[in-house]
Amino acid sequence: MKNHNEFINDKYTLSASQVIYGAYVKKMKLSQLVYDTYGNSSIASATKLNIFVDINSILHPLYSENNRVVIENITDISAGIINLCAHYRSFFRENLSVDTRFFLINSLNTCSLYKKYVLDYNAKFEAKVNVTQSKRLIDNNMKLLEILCPYLPAIYYIQSYQQFETGVVIAHLIEMLNDSNPNLIISHDMYPLQLCSQYKWTSYLYPFKSRNKETGEVEDNSWMIPVNDKESFRFEFWNKYANARRIQGSTLATISPINYPLFLAMTKMPERNLNGVVYSVPTATKIINSIVGGEDIKIDHSQLLMHPELSNGTIIGRHQVLDIQCMLPFYRNDPEANNIKLMDLDDVTKVNQIASKYYANNPIDLFKL
Repeated sequence: MKNHNEFINDKYTLSASQVIYGAYVKKMKLSQLVYDTYGNSSIASATKLNIFVDINSILHPLYSENNRVVIENITDISAGIINLCAHYRSFFRENLSVDTRFFLINSLNTCSLYKKYVLDYNAKFEAKVNVTQSKRLIDNNMKLLEILCPYLPAIYYIQSYQQFETGVVIAHLIEMLNDSNPNLIISHDMYPLQLCSQYKWTSYLYPFKSRNKETGEVEDNSWMIPVNDKESFRFEFWNKYANARRIQGSTLATISPINYPLFLAMTKMPERNLNGVVYSVPTATKIINSIVGGEDIKIDHSQLLMHPELSNGTIIGRHQVLDIQCMLPFYRNDPEANNIKLMDLDDVTKVNQIASKYYANNPIDLFKL
């Protein structure tokens, strides 16, 4: 089965609209996922939901130098992202009577600070970004979102100009909001997965569509990680991870997801150009188990040198950049974090002016917003 980016026209052609559409989970599938995720949990009766959208992970295929990107309209990307918010807002409002706030986070995840700990951190993607023809178009669409979002109801655009990891920015926002509302992260990236174990009432949605080779039909195979107070959380966390990685995950559930960043540092994370394996999956699992057993006890960065198996320089450097809680203080102390403004101007007249100027030929679904 091919994923939703591979079957658009031909192997090397991508439609920007279709790439973004891949993040729209079909409502029937979404209904099933939400019921399975939130049913019988402490937040089943919640009436408000914070939704964090990882823009870079959705647009990631457009940065490939090997693909020809088809753009029908220069505002395809920003219109698609706003309509994605409309899609999810209408679902939660109409089906569950839940109000939503959207946080659209954009970062290339290539912050120079990370290279102090891992020299070639995300270097492969960074090289792609510098040569791709899509970057200018994407940047222009992000500027449109920056202009438009303050006038839309409870939709906020946050740009990391220092290119801090999106997961770090989301963690900062969750702490900044400091509310009792559940959080939903929509992403195609495995890095923010750790937030589910680090923050209460936080779930993760990985939209995924594929074409059935036999029938030719597009199937929605999206999946979710539940909130961490659900009894099945540990099993579902590692099961979804193992399926995504196409590895045997039967022993993974013996370790707590709170040590997911350490597990990645010990094994690999190809999405960040961390390909060299220090330990195999079974060995890494065994080592973590030998230290904390199956308990929900985090092995902190400061403790790595206390254990010979973890004092490897490669593991220490990787863990520093892969653990959101290690990098969060750097972001908090950066002026960028202090300058985040969540503006609610909610001006229908201004929205209509912007829409008629930039989106006349590429409508945004204002009715569902």
